[in-house]
Amino acid sequence: MSIPLTEIFAYMEEIAPASSALGWDNVGLQVGDPGGAAKSILLALDMSPKVVEEAEEMGAELIITHHPLIFRPLSSINFNAVEGSIVRHLIQSNITLFSAHTNLDRSDEGTGVTLAKMLELQDIGHYSDDPANELNLAITGRYETPRTFRELSDLFCRKAGCNHLRVIGHPEKISSVVVIPGSGGSLISKIRKQFDLILTGEISYHEALSALYQGKSVAVAGHYYSEKPVMHHLKNLMEERFPNLNLKVSDKDGEPFR
Repeated sequence: MSIPLTEIFAYMEEIAPASSALGWDNVGLQVGDPGGAAKSILLALDMSPKVVEEAEEMGAELIITHHPLIFRPLSSINFNAVEGSIVRHLIQSNITLFSAHTNLDRSDEGTGVTLAKMLELQDIGHYSDDPANELNLAITGRYETPRTFRELSDLFCRKAGCNHLRVIGHPEKISSVVVIPGSGGSLISKIRKQFDLILTGEISYHEALSALYQGKSVAVAGHYYSEKPVMHHLKNLMEERFPNLNLKVSDKDGEPFR
């Protein structure tokens, strides 16, 4: 049985209201007809030609991604460019594309909270309760019994499917943690409270030096591994709301680095 896309989009609005996205972001419908319907949905962190092919193979009428395909205004849709070729492929295959980005990051069912739960943290909350503050993206939590960095690293890698974490500083016994999925490097210097560890997905060399000089311990998981877990959580949520839908998390949107 097909579900109207309007119902699916309304549920996404419940989980991650578009109004909560940061001002520079571009969320919601990216390509397609909002008046359509779907029996099958593919969930992917990123949009790529392989993801479109994967959607075709499963007969998906809708792809929901975390990272928007159309992030900045397009001056043209060039079929020889990656974005243009994907747009053409989507239209030709009658597949709708929808994205939930920083609005999903800030959600209580979103990227950071999912990561904090995966790390088995307790007392999970937002670093800032001010929706206008970008530090609202940072999620805090704690352990009643302190864990070693090795224990935390092993737990994360086992659940996220990665091989290692890179680390800045010398975290030892860890009780308090803040997680910033994705590109959190620019926010780390704005974290004023003391935490035993900050875990993020991506940080630049100079941001890493700054964190080191400030005496902060930072674990760097990789952008992909810090955000992919939310797509599995989103699948579980959507299966509960729409039990008749065929839902799949993409296995074609993998980590680009080797």
